[in-house]
Amino acid sequence: MYLFAGIGNIGKKYSYTRHNIGFLIIDRIIKQYEFKEEKQAFDNHIYRGIITKKKVMLIKPMTFVNNSGEAISKLVSFYKIPLEKIFVFHDDMDLSLSRIKIKLGGSDAGHNGIKSIDKYIGKNYNRVRIGIGNPTGY
Repeated sequence: MYLFAGIGNIGKKYSYTRHNIGFLIIDRIIKQYEFKEEKQAFDNHIYRGIITKKKVMLIKPMTFVNNSGEAISKLVSFYKIPLEKIFVFHDDMDLSLSRIKIKLGGSDAGHNGIKSIDKYIGKNYNRVRIGIGNPTGY
């Protein structure tokens, strides 16, 4: 089983902000592949489905970005998901708008959500960095 985690902040005021791109990506996958919400557990909204004949669990941690690692680690531990099968979707201000980079492991580059995940599960998972740009004065 693969785990796709989109990190973002909970609450309506954050719903469509650039920093919630991880949640928005998960929402798009849910819609496109008709995933069904399984339950809310381990501080996550959990969805299951199939993508290209592979079982995939999608999650949206409900702990705010800075504490994403705690919620993700609970699922990883319970379901014994190997780190190489984990993909974390997150915003990246250092990438130009809509540019995407995928890599296994690496530094947190100052992203507090990634710092939290690294703390709880280590660094050897896949990171899907989605560029949101860095507007002046931000």
